[in-house]
Amino acid sequence: MSSGWTSFRNRFGKKPDEAESVPLLPQPQSGGAAAAPALPAPATPEKPEPIIVRPNGMLDSVGQKNELIRVRFANMIDRLEELRSLKEDFALLNEPVTELIRSYPQLQSRLLETEAVLKQETETAQSLRRELGDLGSLHARTVDDLNAAVSQLRKAESKIREQDSFIEDLRLNVKDKEAIVADLENQLAIETERARNITEENQALRLEAQEADQTVARAERELIETRERNGLLDHKSVIVRPQAMV
Repeated sequence: MSSGWTSFRNRFGKKPDEAESVPLLPQPQSGGAAAAPALPAPATPEKPEPIIVRPNGMLDSVGQKNELIRVRFANMIDRLEELRSLKEDFALLNEPVTELIRSYPQLQSRLLETEAVLKQETETAQSLRRELGDLGSLHARTVDDLNAAVSQLRKAESKIREQDSFIEDLRLNVKDKEAIVADLENQLAIETERARNITEENQALRLEAQEADQTVARAERELIETRERNGLLDHKSVIVRPQAMV
């Protein structure tokens, strides 16, 4: 069929020097979606065919009719070419449209799934936003508590440092007291030894005093006995004297 169309076009088509330039239709782009078909260019006004004048100056009416028929056939062939190109463009455009129509349910289901996922993600984001707000408030409270705890810790550390210094002073005092106690113990030992010696000396002196008391008692008894003897002697001498006087 294409060979018959080509012979018909070659027979009745325009000559190369007389044929008008036919605008080319843009080729469809390669890819997922076909390009929109280009609109046919506006028809240019047909140029009047030149009238062939014979040498004798007479017009050939048959040649004019044949030329007119040839020009009309050429215009018809150009329009058929445009229709064929439009048909091809429509086929190229129809195929992705048909594919889109066939895939429309799947796309719609995917769209519904995407909307459901988007709704779920939106709800999740809202819940996460609420949780983030709660966490923010909790973080603020925690920071306040931490600041309060840090201030209390600093106060406690200052108190501990003061107590450490006080304990160090007490340790120094205890060391001084221990030194004083050691000196006192040494003095006590010395005094104890001295008291023991004094006790022994006192005991010896007590023994000597007892012996002296015993000696004094014996001397007193002897003195009493001597006084008694002297009294008897004096009494006897008194008695003897009056008798002698008589």
